[in-house]
Amino acid sequence: MDALEGSIAAGEPVYISAISLIEICYLIEKRRIATDLLQRILEVLNDPNSSLIVVPIDLAISIAIREIDRDLMRSQSSFSV
Repeated sequence: MDALEGSIAAGEPVYISAISLIEICYLIEKRRIATDLLQRILEVLNDPNSSLIVVPIDLAISIAIREIDRDLMRSQSSFSV
């Protein structure tokens, strides 16, 4: 979260998939992440000066996801892909 908050504070655009917001809700329900995380993200999204941008999942993105190097993603994230 520090890198995300730092980028937002610096005004750099940060893109979050709409489906990630749904996944956050599920993780909160399962008590796997802090319950205030969604509220914090929604507060940032509601700020008109925020650089956090929600990106919808559409057909083009669904197809393009196949082009992402999974090994690169594994090295950049603590989450499995």
